[in-house]
Amino acid sequence: MRTGDRLALVRPETTVLDTLMAMTRAHGGSALVSDADGKLLGIFTDGDFRRHVAEGRDILRDSVEKHMTPHPMFIHDTAYAAELLKVFEKKQIDDLPVCDAAGHVLGLVDIQDLPKMKVL
Repeated sequence: MRTGDRLALVRPETTVLDTLMAMTRAHGGSALVSDADGKLLGIFTDGDFRRHVAEGRDILRDSVEKHMTPHPMFIHDTAYAAELLKVFEKKQIDDLPVCDAAGHVLGLVDIQDLPKMKVL
């Protein structure tokens, strides 16, 4: 699970440009958006960015909240690796937030991390 410097975690008012920079620093393809208490509000991915740019929109100065996927799917920190694999396969996603029972962000699992976790 990605945490600390490997996790791009931003607030809803963060600009898309600053969100992209956070993703770059974390070497990831997504950023989790949380409120001041750390509760998960949304996810912003490389795909979200590309789709908006492909529409010819200049979104870099917009808040990430305008372009994130709100209320994203997430997995609880008590879930087993097999559950994680089922979600990746069924939903065809690459990044999955990990939250505690109250919905607070604990980290993120990127599908690229699975071989390192010896899950695949």
